[in-house]
Amino acid sequence: MASGGFELSFGDFRPNSPGIVEVFTSDGMQAALAEAASAMEERANAMAHLSHATNGMPEPYQSGVDVLDRTAVGYVSTANRAGRADQSAHHTLDAINH
Repeated sequence: MASGGFELSFGDFRPNSPGIVEVFTSDGMQAALAEAASAMEERANAMAHLSHATNGMPEPYQSGVDVLDRTAVGYVSTANRAGRADQSAHHTLDAINH
C-alpha cells in the first residue's frame, strides 16, 4: 500500500456471466450498436462519394448488427463492387475507425 493511501478490495466479487450476456445481447445494446455502425456507414459512404467511386450505384458501404452467443457486434462492410474498389484504393474503413 502507498503511504497515506488506502487499499481497495473487491472481496468475493464474482461477475454474473448470464447477466452480462443478457446485457450484451439485449435490444438496447443492439440499438446502440446499430446507431454507431450506421453513423460510421454514413461517413464511409460520404468519403466514397468524394472519391467518385459510386457512379450512380447503390451505396458502397453497409452496416448491421450480428448477435453472437455471448455478445452483439456492430459492423460496417463493403456492400458491392464499388465499395470493394473504394476500400481497396482508399482504405475507407480504416479511415473511419481512426
